[in-house]
Amino acid sequence: MNSDSPEWVQSVTTPAFVFDERRMLEIVDVMDDLRRETDIRVLCAVKAMTNGDVIRRLAPLVDGFTVASLFDSMLVREITGSTGFISIGTPGFNESNIDQIGDLCNNVVLNSLSQWERYRTRLQGGQARRTSIGLRINPGFSNVADRRYDPSRLHTKLGVHVADLEDALVEKPNLLDGLEGILFHTNCDAKNFSPIFATVEMLAERLDTVLKNIRWINLGGGYLFTDKSDLSPLKESGYLVAEVTDLIPTNGPSVAVLDTTVNHAPEVFEYQYVPDVLGSEDGGRYNYILAGSTCLAGDLFGEYSFPTPLELGSRIVFPNMGAYTTVKAHTFNGINLPSLYQITQDGEIHLRRTFNYDDYRSRIDPGRH
Repeated sequence: MNSDSPEWVQSVTTPAFVFDERRMLEIVDVMDDLRRETDIRVLCAVKAMTNGDVIRRLAPLVDGFTVASLFDSMLVREITGSTGFISIGTPGFNESNIDQIGDLCNNVVLNSLSQWERYRTRLQGGQARRTSIGLRINPGFSNVADRRYDPSRLHTKLGVHVADLEDALVEKPNLLDGLEGILFHTNCDAKNFSPIFATVEMLAERLDTVLKNIRWINLGGGYLFTDKSDLSPLKESGYLVAEVTDLIPTNGPSVAVLDTTVNHAPEVFEYQYVPDVLGSEDGGRYNYILAGSTCLAGDLFGEYSFPTPLELGSRIVFPNMGAYTTVKAHTFNGINLPSLYQITQDGEIHLRRTFNYDDYRSRIDPGRH
């Protein structure tokens, strides 16, 4: 452990995901300021970190949650009860789940004109909870350099292209009767609001009649803010903690094998995301390739330098790992999932869940009882 590591690092069993409630509450404070100043509603997207403890803690502090599947809808409704607000949007609506989704969710954002024509009547009537129906709009211009993250990429599956919607309304002026909201999501990690401004201005010009007749607009996500509106801590409420299990010399940097794997943080492998490491520094004297514990040759977190040498048992702490880790982590090679820890508001650390062979086997060998 180095001087930059949190005090609790040695108290967890590695590998471990550690979620810091204090950081999440700081985010809520920022959002409260934003709500008071703008009169907006703040919805927490559970897709990045689908965790029951997080949902329970945030439920009384936010205006609701956004989900992208039937199972996530069921989970949030179970936790928040009948008064919780749930908005859902996904390309994956189908005949088998649309009625149940309509019963569970307050807002349903349909993804295409085909979905709109097939499902709007079923969603508008019959269920105890009144469903407000929206439509996802693709503004038709990209703000994201990396196409893998770009919701407006060429031939995208995400939303109705604004030009196609204009043509459809010429042919069927009453096509969108009953529409109450729209969603557009055009960005990823933007550092200013200019894409939102550009999108709103364009939609106001091209879909003026539609906008005059709706009740709500969902601005999507993908923005990092500064100062009072700084939402970048949304990525900073979680840690991945690992331990060095082997040190392998090479004719260059030594390889430090960890008891975790990029399969516990798949965006490192999928999107070449380079995670930070507490205590590392540019130009440090001791250089290491941090490697995962599977047999995959590319199971590598990256090359890092440290002011002091690593040893067997050294703790490696990856911060900013709250998003897209537990929801994507898997058990390739039979490597167990990290334990889940929570740091409470008063600074205490609690073990919330461990995983074992039975958890692994129940998915790999469902026929065995």
